[in-house]
Amino acid sequence: MTKLSTREVVLLSVLLFIMVFGLGILYWINPMIANIEALESEKSNLEVQKIEMRTRIAQTGKLMENREQLLDDVDALMNELSDPLKGESFDRLTQSLARDRKIKIQSVSYGATSVVAPSAQSTPVQTCEFNLKELLNTYLNYSPSEVTGVSTDHEILKQSLVIEVEGSYANLQRFVGDLSNVGQTNYIKNVSYTRNDHEIFDDEGNPTDTETQESASIEIDVYFLNKEIPGGWVGK
Repeated sequence: MTKLSTREVVLLSVLLFIMVFGLGILYWINPMIANIEALESEKSNLEVQKIEMRTRIAQTGKLMENREQLLDDVDALMNELSDPLKGESFDRLTQSLARDRKIKIQSVSYGATSVVAPSAQSTPVQTCEFNLKELLNTYLNYSPSEVTGVSTDHEILKQSLVIEVEGSYANLQRFVGDLSNVGQTNYIKNVSYTRNDHEIFDDEGNPTDTETQESASIEIDVYFLNKEIPGGWVGK
């Protein structure tokens, strides 16, 4: 067997090293690089999710503040609604206003009560759209179940009435203004004025003067809540 020279031994060693290095890159280093890239990608995704979650948590605090403000606003608005019409008390009120304006009420006709606002419905909550939603749901104490609509008895009602009055045009206008200020949600829908001139005769049947009789038909819509909720209009 021929003995290898030093140069040949060196070349064989270099070749063996290259083969081992090549196999190492193929079976060990390349998978490691792929795993590192996957971990880097996952880290980037988690950073994005962390930012999203922090933003959502910050927004949640703001939404809770807005919710409390909205509840206060709704409560204030509901307190502005007029009281339900009660014939006896409203008649006394209009008679008092009529005396102040020196006019005469001929009749007051009350219409039927109707619902003008639909039943309230709860708003569906949007599902979280990122992978860390379970942690966020725990923070919000929220279970992503289907939210169904609910009805309420506390609806806004409307009742119309018609008042027939007699008096001077100026006093009738003042009376209409007074009626507009009776309740926060009383609205004058229509006012129809009528003017009739009648001649006045003496005992002998001769015309001596002309009497003017003015009247008005006033249509009013009153909006009110049919049932007050103890402690406020909307539960907090």
